Amino acid sequence: MFPDLVFDGQLELDSEMISDIITEVDTKLPRIETNFGFITGENNTVDKTRKLVQILGNVFHQQVFDYYKLNQAQIDITCANSKFISINPKHNFPLNAERLRWYSALVFLDVDESADKSSSVYFEHFGDKRWATPPIVTPSNVVKRGKPAKVMFWPSHIPWGMTPNLSDKRTLVFSCTYHIDLKPEFQKG
Repeated sequence: MFPDLVFDGQLELDSEMISDIITEVDTKLPRIETNFGFITGENNTVDKTRKLVQILGNVFHQQVFDYYKLNQAQIDITCANSKFISINPKHNFPLNAERLRWYSALVFLDVDESADKSSSVYFEHFGDKRWATPPIVTPSNVVKRGKPAKVMFWPSHIPWGMTPNLSDKRTLVFSCTYHIDLKPEFQKG
């Protein structure tokens, strides 16, 4: 009745572009060391990482505007809280929820595909349905495996995290949120 629509797909990034983005994250962006690895400062991008934000924004607009049939002349969509998250081997990124945002996005960049042991994104359902419906009928969490350039968009109210990274290589993802609003000339009052 009230679906939470998740969009996923593959960004058109070749291995050279992904490698350039990873190098830029590792050498040019400020980072905050954490117990799971590091995150970059929010909304910090330079050359290749800025290009990633633009490509992701274009894909988001195409998928979401087309699905919801939004009028681009009336709507402002803003990318916020953009950051790169690095998860070290044998660590995980904790559950996270974004308030006051419309959609969240995640792009997998550096993933150990050799053994399917890298971190995957998982979503939790904490609503009443979790307690009223048996897990064999409707699970209370969903796990989506990553691969380089895989992209996902989901409603920001859905809590998400990253599963433990059981590989010997770090997992690197890009995360951001989108805020939607009417352009000022269309707001009432």
